[in-house]
Amino acid sequence: EKLETRTPYSLSANEQSVIQKITSGMNNNEIAAALDIAPSTVETYKDRLKTKFGVKSIVECVAFAVSKGIVYIKE
Repeated sequence: EKLETRTPYSLSANEQSVIQKITSGMNNNEIAAALDIAPSTVETYKDRLKTKFGVKSIVECVAFAVSKGIVYIKE
């Protein structure tokens, strides 16, 4: 049986990777290339993140993730 690791707010590993990469300034094509997925799949993950965080925009999504310590902004 394969167990999938989940982070706070029940994020999958790919959702966690996508929000971290968005926070670091990567665009959809860059994220897709880094994760070896299609850009449309990145959009799917972004939609799931917005739903899980209860927000309407990706900017709100990043702000929420940073405020909750889900991701950190590297300075």
